[in-house]
Amino acid sequence: MFSKIWSPLTDMPNLHGKVAIVTGGNSGLGYSTVKFLALGGAKVYMAARSELRAEKAINDLYRDNPKLETGSIVFLKLDLASIKSVQAAADEIKTKESRLDILVNNAGNFQNEVEKTDAGFEMIMAVCYIGHFVLVDRLLPLMKKTVSQPGADVRIVTVSSNAHQMFLPGSYAHNFFSPLSLTDPGIPHPKHWPLSPHLVRYAIAKSATILFAAELQRRLDKEGTNIISLSLDPGGVSTPGTAAIFFTYVTPIMRLLFVSPDKGAVTPLFAATADEVRDKPSIYKGQYLLPYGKVGVPHPDMTNTKIALELWNTTTSEVNRYLLSNGLPAVSA
Repeated sequence: MFSKIWSPLTDMPNLHGKVAIVTGGNSGLGYSTVKFLALGGAKVYMAARSELRAEKAINDLYRDNPKLETGSIVFLKLDLASIKSVQAAADEIKTKESRLDILVNNAGNFQNEVEKTDAGFEMIMAVCYIGHFVLVDRLLPLMKKTVSQPGADVRIVTVSSNAHQMFLPGSYAHNFFSPLSLTDPGIPHPKHWPLSPHLVRYAIAKSATILFAAELQRRLDKEGTNIISLSLDPGGVSTPGTAAIFFTYVTPIMRLLFVSPDKGAVTPLFAATADEVRDKPSIYKGQYLLPYGKVGVPHPDMTNTKIALELWNTTTSEVNRYLLSNGLPAVSA
């Protein structure tokens, strides 16, 4: 007997009255995640860099989904490569909203050239991980306020991938003790390893997202805050971002190997909304999910609390160095 796959159309609970944010929500996996959350009744902020592209995406969603309520999808300007932009986006949300129930850290980045942010962080690491680290820190007070309300169900979902298993040698030892892990991750990488250093950097950034989600859950549990944090691999999803990662030669067979963004969004939506996650916290809290809602087993380093703590402490130190030098409040240690 095959078990039934959870469906956002039939199994997602009523989200009316809830507020959600999806980063990278104007295309691909994020676009589908925004769509289903809004169809479920939530007010969804589509966080993206380009207002023009986001507004087009929002108009397309309303055109193609007549059941969407007017005003259910709102643009939020957010450039995760810029800590100042992250600060501004969080400030906007805290000004406009009295609650935040769901945060989906979906946005990612892949590029074949080495680029640094104005804070000195490597670009892939900054967009995939560091920007979300700061965003969560800035939004946690609002989410903690929300979870204190009767019947609240607050979740932070971080979209990762299995890149840490695909693109790193089995003997690779994650080390986030040095600031270089954020400014030059993966350098030097094993010379015998056949994949490009760009894939190595991407894989390490995705490792950081898994460690972050787990360490965040440990900290929330320690202080008695009933917020659920999860990471996940959405599976092979046919999006422009996937094409960039797997190069042109894979593209012709993408439709055979990879699922649509709507199907790929099932696991993020399960993590963000499924009653089962709320009802079985001992099973799901801090875990790494595989399609479609199954608890997975990542690389052994991803469950190493010492490595997760190293990452958290190094990130806090380096981010605060930038924040304080720019007159901005520090992130929590």
